[in-house]
Amino acid sequence: ADNDTSFTADTDDQIDIKIAGADDFQFTANKFSTLSGSNQEFADNSVAKFGASQDMTIFHDGTDSLITNKTGAMKIATETSGIAVTIGHTTSETTVADNLTVTGNLTVGGTTSFGDFDITNVGSIALDSITNDGTDITLDSSNDIVIDAEGGNIEFKDAGTLQLTLDMDGTAGAQVIKLGVD
Repeated sequence: ADNDTSFTADTDDQIDIKIAGADDFQFTANKFSTLSGSNQEFADNSVAKFGASQDMTIFHDGTDSLITNKTGAMKIATETSGIAVTIGHTTSETTVADNLTVTGNLTVGGTTSFGDFDITNVGSIALDSITNDGTDITLDSSNDIVIDAEGGNIEFKDAGTLQLTLDMDGTAGAQVIKLGVD
């Protein structure tokens, strides 16, 4: 047997095979794979490569875990429709480095911050409130702007102080404009 290959028996009479040099069959010190039971273990910076042109790789560089892809789309999917895919832990942060496209419904829970970018909307957005960062909020439409207040009043405030009320739920056929201040 070659000096880089060893065979040892476990206490349960299984054989562990260690092959030195997991980097493209280059035999390098401290780079080996361990075949043991149903596990395949790689040392840091040892790369598992898949595809005829090594299109996809999986490895750990000693600090981060990486999955790379250089040909076609990288798809994370289930074999059965309707099965959920979870990315991250409930307390972990997930970062999308570039564009994110959602082709179905998007449900966002908790506090959401959109940063400094535009939201382009083709449908409708249901909100409880809008709070801005101290700049103006502009409503600009190529058609009508509709304000529908089921409570019957539309209130205009300045720094929290009521300035003007459009009272539309009073007497039938009468809308009342009330000044909040003199």
